[in-house]
Amino acid sequence: MLKVLIVDDEPIIRAGIRRVIDWEKYGYEICGEAEDGIGAVQAVRLLRPDLTLLDIRLPGMSGIDVMRETADCPTKFLILSGYMDFEYACQALNMGAKGYIVKPLEEEILIEKITDIAEEISRFAEQEKWNNREAQCLAFARIMENHGKTADAAATIVKTTAVDLDRLHLNHTLCIRAQVAVLSYADLGVLEKELRSFFSNSRRPIFPYKNLMVILFTDVSEDTAKRFLEKFYDNLLLERIRAKKNTGALRSIAYSNESLLIALGTRLPPKDIGESFLIAEQLLSRAFFYRGVKCLCMDALSRNETTPSYPGLFKNADAMRSEELGAFIQIIDTEKICGFFKTFEEQCVLSGKTSREIREECISLILETRNIVISKFPSLKASIGNSKKILDAIMERRYLADIVDEMTRDCLNMSHRLACLSADGSFRRIISYVKNNYAQNLSLKTLGQLFHHNYAYLGKRFKEYTGRSFHTYLDILRVDAAKEMLTSSKMKVYEISSAVGYANTDYFYSKFRKYAGESPMEYKRRHAKTKDKGQ
Repeated sequence: MLKVLIVDDEPIIRAGIRRVIDWEKYGYEICGEAEDGIGAVQAVRLLRPDLTLLDIRLPGMSGIDVMRETADCPTKFLILSGYMDFEYACQALNMGAKGYIVKPLEEEILIEKITDIAEEISRFAEQEKWNNREAQCLAFARIMENHGKTADAAATIVKTTAVDLDRLHLNHTLCIRAQVAVLSYADLGVLEKELRSFFSNSRRPIFPYKNLMVILFTDVSEDTAKRFLEKFYDNLLLERIRAKKNTGALRSIAYSNESLLIALGTRLPPKDIGESFLIAEQLLSRAFFYRGVKCLCMDALSRNETTPSYPGLFKNADAMRSEELGAFIQIIDTEKICGFFKTFEEQCVLSGKTSREIREECISLILETRNIVISKFPSLKASIGNSKKILDAIMERRYLADIVDEMTRDCLNMSHRLACLSADGSFRRIISYVKNNYAQNLSLKTLGQLFHHNYAYLGKRFKEYTGRSFHTYLDILRVDAAKEMLTSSKMKVYEISSAVGYANTDYFYSKFRKYAGESPMEYKRRHAKTKDKGQ
């Protein structure tokens, strides 16, 4: 809303001006009134109105004097005059007034005048914005050009930098610390428009540089700047959702902000904003590794780039990774496949490699793994299709985590397809799976869903293939594992019970006694005595 100040010595006229039109309809709000010249000057300086409706004859001083006293203020004047004040009105027009209206006011004439003035204010503000933007672009470009230069021509550089810092509102006497945020987006025009709307209530410099949008923060802490940027990220996402709501593109709404990347450089003295920009730019290059991080900053990276959770999985050389992964696929061990890729992702983050190098490594890994599995099961090739889909995903996905998700799904699909190749082959893999996952909450129903078999059929086949029912086979596996733990570890019985898959310790005792012929503690003591005699 544009602010309007009403200046007239007659209360009835001031009240009439308030009521004569719907000011809000035309983008204005009444911010105050004054009844004499001195009060008018004070109100203009205090309220900073966009438009002042000014009576030409006022107690104390004339409207002409008011205009002269407030010439340094940005308000625009619309003169209110009587028929006998024409010469004064002409003088006011010569001093820059935007017109005059003869009292009593006519609604149509007033609307026409204030509409023209509003359009002029809007055009001027837009022009000032772009003039300021261009000046800031040039100032920042010169600062970056001088950044890192040696002391040769130091005086000239310092002088130039001081001028450019002033243009960026970074006067070193007023600003102690500053930091640069950089934003990358598919459509820079849209991004700039949204940024200017979001930060419309601040004088924060916003301008393009090197195909990025730059924002300078000087008046807030790093945490506050980060919150501003994260909120902007969310707001832009909401705008994209609104835009797509009726287009049938809702399926990809969750990723509609994938093309927006934000990084925040560190807070430094104003003279070092070039360094802050370079840090932000470097952080932006790490976005590939950080899906879900709305604003990259040094703190976020230091928290995320930690020691891998599975340091022992990749003890072999890189060339052996595909053989290890291929083995997990063949034994249909979902947990190990997922664990493999979790570690793979963590090591990629820590590797220091570029996104291009990581993509090449992913392609190599998936192709080698597919070749290993297909060489042992040639009939699998027809059911898993060619590698184009997964290779396209590796090259097209923006984030490493998305690539890893695609690779994990591809390998899990290979593993599940193996289970369906033949009845006997499938059953050998089911047995292998049970042996490797006995500690999980296994049931025939679970296995049937995993291997795409009817669980009643599985129960019958289990008895035929192993000579034991499924539950007996599973109990014996668990008891045998418990025996090993009892003799080779210092774990307590209830810990072993849980480790081999029994949630109830009493139930574990009963099963152990049934298949071992004695209690867990009796077994442990007897084994210890036998060991002592042997020594």
